[in-house]
Amino acid sequence: MGTRRESPPMIGVEPIWADGGPGPLQGAGVLVCHGFSGSPASVRDSSQYLIDQGAAVACPLLPGHGTTWHQMRLSTHQDWYSVLPPALDWLAERTHVQVVFGLSMGGALALRIAQLEPVAGVVLVNPSVGTDSPVYRLVPLLAKFLPTVRGIGSDTKTEAVTEPSYPRAPLAAVASMRELWRLVVQDLDSVRVPVLLFTSREDHVVDGYSGRLLRRRLPELTDYWLENSYHVATMDNDAGFINQTTTAFISDLLRAADEPQ
Repeated sequence: MGTRRESPPMIGVEPIWADGGPGPLQGAGVLVCHGFSGSPASVRDSSQYLIDQGAAVACPLLPGHGTTWHQMRLSTHQDWYSVLPPALDWLAERTHVQVVFGLSMGGALALRIAQLEPVAGVVLVNPSVGTDSPVYRLVPLLAKFLPTVRGIGSDTKTEAVTEPSYPRAPLAAVASMRELWRLVVQDLDSVRVPVLLFTSREDHVVDGYSGRLLRRRLPELTDYWLENSYHVATMDNDAGFINQTTTAFISDLLRAADEPQ
């Protein structure tokens, strides 16, 4: 029997690893988590902005991503999470304050990191931790008969960018994402660090459930609405606002860490 060959990576999906340098965010390490069926391309500009401010940044390519949906079908939320703690350790070797930043499903992964690992704060952009849609309850059953559904990538208001993502979303992976949601929501009360939340007023991928839940359950939440972006807001018209506000948030965390205890 022949071995299954892995597909070559898509163009522009390379992971991001950058040591910190001089700047207002020197001493901060940011673990950046991209979303479901996406890649570091969706958060590359935000990552570069933080690097330019002096932060060390790690953004791994999640297993099963950046190649083909056939490979994503074989991956689970445990696989996706598995690359994050080593990346956080890499940042901790270089910085004294670590923050986790997540887009979409990457927001669920960011919250999971905050539940299980020591971080100083969390930044969430249109996070996905659940849905109002009753159809998602049928996903484990549907996955047995329907391998994929239409992909969810490149939901931006601006037409100037295109997000590299899969044209199809494997339902087996969607079912695993639902299990990640369950774990994150179950342990939300253990998130005891400041959280910065950005929510697009119009989002064609994530409905309002996640934002409502997080506003109700997270005790240290700073909340901003994005009026001129859709789901992939880090590549959209409000990206500059996200980057500047995130920088101010991390700067506050750095100052707090440097204050005498």
